[in-house]
Amino acid sequence: MPVNELSDISGPPAARAPNPLRTAGPFLLAYGILLGIAFLAAEAPGVPYNVRELFGRGGALALAGFPIAVAILFGPPAWIARWAMDGGWSRAGSAVGLVAAHALAVWAVLRAGVPLESIHDVVGSPILRWPGDLETALRFVALFTTISALYVCGAILAEATAWVAPPPDRRAPLRWLAAAAPVLIVGHLVVVTFAATDNLTELMAGNGTMGSSLYLGMAVLVIAAATTALAGIARRRARVGIGILLLVVGLPLGWAAMQGGTAHEIEKYGRTFSALQFVLSPDRDHYAPTSELFARFALAYAAMIVMGGVAQAPFLGGRRKG
Repeated sequence: MPVNELSDISGPPAARAPNPLRTAGPFLLAYGILLGIAFLAAEAPGVPYNVRELFGRGGALALAGFPIAVAILFGPPAWIARWAMDGGWSRAGSAVGLVAAHALAVWAVLRAGVPLESIHDVVGSPILRWPGDLETALRFVALFTTISALYVCGAILAEATAWVAPPPDRRAPLRWLAAAAPVLIVGHLVVVTFAATDNLTELMAGNGTMGSSLYLGMAVLVIAAATTALAGIARRRARVGIGILLLVVGLPLGWAAMQGGTAHEIEKYGRTFSALQFVLSPDRDHYAPTSELFARFALAYAAMIVMGGVAQAPFLGGRRKG
């Protein structure tokens, strides 16, 4: 029997076992970068006081857990977007369930490690007298599902415009928006129309209108698209030119959307300030002047996309050949 026939019946060579260190490498690198960002945020002057307090109160444990929290927040939307783009309408519909599951997972993590009073500061204290934490959980899940759905949409937009391979499906963003529309509408109703607190709505233009929700949704979407574009560039999956374009145009678009969606004048604590001053100022005794707000927003924008991009990059994998 010829030698080559003997090699045929011997079967394929044994598959090489995956190297755990190589597989975990991107995640470990992301953890180290995010840990460094946490140290900077804890010490850098000008960082809003509520961010500094997060690390001041939690100490070393908060610093060590910060990269994991960021990965849980930003990583899954990139994976869900990739999964949704590999199919048609059925995948888009099923991905809505994954977004809801992501929100439930984030709720479980927060509920285990964050005081309930801090969550009430965002979604409000229970007013419906439902058992246990049910109302708080559902209000939080409605809020976070909306945010996660918008991050998935931004990730799909980045992939549809900037990805090298496989060939982009440019209908995917509209398909996802159509599938996620009911989630976004429910989110507006729960978080804005039937809010249990004005902590969020008072920061929105018109004390929370559909228009202000649309503006804020657009801000989240463009930031999400820039985030995935940066992650794609880092993993050599995105065309650098288009990816940088998404990063650059996201800043003025995000700023314009935030201006349209937030209140320009709030009277509280015996002072008058804008929603952006409330969010971006270093503390409540020193509100940033209007002339500084764009620069502060630009820094916050850069921090968001860097943190999100670092967290998403391991979920994208390396470059695929078309």
